Amino acid sequence: MRAVFVNHCHPAMEHVCALRARCFAEAMSGRGHQVILLTETLPGGGATELETLPSALAGHDWSRPFGVAVEPMHDRILDAIRDGRLPWGVRQAAIAYRYFKDAGLFSDWRKAAQPYVETIAQAFEPDVIWATFGNTDTWNIAQDLARAAACPWVGDIKDNWQNFIPRGFRRRLAARYRDATHLTAFSEGQLREADLWFGREKTVLYSGFDEVLLQGSEPTPEAGFRIVLTGSIYHEENLAVLVRAIAAWVGTADRVGVGEVTFVYAGNEKERVERLTRPLEGVCRREIHGFLQLEALYAQQRSASINLYVRMPGKFIFHHKLFELLAAGQPAACFPEETDEALRLVADARGTFHSCRDEAALCQALDAAFSAAGDRPDLDRLRRYSWAGQAFILERVLGSARAAK
Repeated sequence: MRAVFVNHCHPAMEHVCALRARCFAEAMSGRGHQVILLTETLPGGGATELETLPSALAGHDWSRPFGVAVEPMHDRILDAIRDGRLPWGVRQAAIAYRYFKDAGLFSDWRKAAQPYVETIAQAFEPDVIWATFGNTDTWNIAQDLARAAACPWVGDIKDNWQNFIPRGFRRRLAARYRDATHLTAFSEGQLREADLWFGREKTVLYSGFDEVLLQGSEPTPEAGFRIVLTGSIYHEENLAVLVRAIAAWVGTADRVGVGEVTFVYAGNEKERVERLTRPLEGVCRREIHGFLQLEALYAQQRSASINLYVRMPGKFIFHHKLFELLAAGQPAACFPEETDEALRLVADARGTFHSCRDEAALCQALDAAFSAAGDRPDLDRLRRYSWAGQAFILERVLGSARAAK
């Protein structure tokens, strides 16, 4: 099929907001579909040439997605809203006005996308649109393109509606998108939350992991005991608990044979983690990295003695890094405790995972990893949660939407 994916974040952006749409676009291209990924430009520009777009589409090698990057029009009020530069009260009024007027806070991107929408509709003739909600203008662009191309569109709920849409606008804006043929949701939790606002049929579509993690030899930790933390830390107190647990574990137990203990971090919060883990100085070595490309990140995770992540509290929050860490083949743990949904998925994949409610549980997880207690995941079961495995589900959803046209 010919599909257009719409996501706000450019695929080259070093942020998780770019990951889901980019990886599904690549997976669907790998399954033989022609996919355009329409996004905003990276900071500094680099927009796709509109005049040459039809010829570029005609000559493209569709074994990979075709990226269309749109540079937003200049809008100083929207810039000020998004940067938080307006005073309290004025900002709230400006947000309300923009939602009433344009149904979104990124209309500068949407307006700039209009000529691209028209060109794509004519030159590409898409069969279906899939748009990931990180802001409403991804869905506004999807609607614009679906109308121009006379094709269906499917909304993807990556982020919780009620967390991102201001009170008073949630139901009104949800009604605006009732023309979506179907909805996909990041997890069962997001799906249940979406039921409050959207009545149409929905399908859970997990963000996956790269199957390269499952290839090659059995992963083995490097010398010593390596505690690898990846991703965001959210509330600082949660990381403080983790730091206290590591210090207590190193300091109070017999670590004969453990060698040097190393704490490793990789993610976008390098400065905060550097500051908050200073109590580990003199307790263990620290390696604090920023954002790592996937190959380097996977190398860290596969060489870990235990992989950790900090979970963001919230009833419907699901952390897709769970699959990534299970695929690394080493024991994994999180703090605070995971949801029932996540624990069911761990049980299905048969990996070794510790859902920790407090400092004592974290110490127990470290003890278990030190004694190598636990099982490797079932790789065949785990492959169902890779990008390629989940692409089967997306393919079915988009195919059904196209057929229902």
